[in-house]
Amino acid sequence: MARRQLLALDASREQIQSRLRAGRLRPMARGVYAVGHEALTRRSRWMAAVLAAGPGAVLSHRSAGALYDICREGPRIEVIARRGRRLQIERDEWQILDGIPVTTPARTLFDLAAVLKPEHLERAFNQAEYHRLTSPVPLGALLQRHPRRPGAKALRKLIAERVRHRTRTEMEADFLAFLDEERLPRPDATNVCRTIRGRDIEADAVYLRHRIIIELDGGSHTTYARFHGDRSRDRSNLVDDWRTVRVTNRHLDVPRERQELSADLRKLVAHP
Repeated sequence: MARRQLLALDASREQIQSRLRAGRLRPMARGVYAVGHEALTRRSRWMAAVLAAGPGAVLSHRSAGALYDICREGPRIEVIARRGRRLQIERDEWQILDGIPVTTPARTLFDLAAVLKPEHLERAFNQAEYHRLTSPVPLGALLQRHPRRPGAKALRKLIAERVRHRTRTEMEADFLAFLDEERLPRPDATNVCRTIRGRDIEADAVYLRHRIIIELDGGSHTTYARFHGDRSRDRSNLVDDWRTVRVTNRHLDVPRERQELSADLRKLVAHP
């Protein structure tokens, strides 16, 4: 707990000194104390560092990555603090986790791009996906907001590589994460087989009540035969009163495309 917090709770300076002498407060940093006799944990040290950095400070970089369990902690606790009267981070780029103000997963990855080697940054991305971490503002939007921030170039390169090598399973996970971030309903079923004109056809996802089929067009949809086969299937679906919405990597990665996809799906599937 910070000294300023104790004073705000009407604790006098004499009372603070008395608690320090009695061991009920333990100094952790200048003006920051641990309350009680519990053993200090890594999380308590992170919280102490944030408090010591002053109002508006948040845990960041490798320390935030360690909190999210996506990378190793660095040699020092890292925080983003106020510079003069100006906050150094937007309100939608940090959150409270386990009581600790910390950069969102997306902002954490952005910051890590400036300090980690490419292979370690890719590992952090993989861990973030494994833990299914989401953020109010996705990475693409952060890149648009901070195009010249340190790490932006490395981040763009990694995202471009991941888009080129994105598998179908990864794209399905990204699409579901996109729906959750946009607070859109998930499909009623995924990888559904339908029989169209005597052939079993697999649909990536369906909204049964709205008769909407979602097709995720990644790298496996680039062959000549597949291209024309997809169009024939779309036409057959339309005859059966099923509408097809095709979602590409670009729709999920480019901020403006994401916004348009979100708005369109909201009209198509968010209402009875």
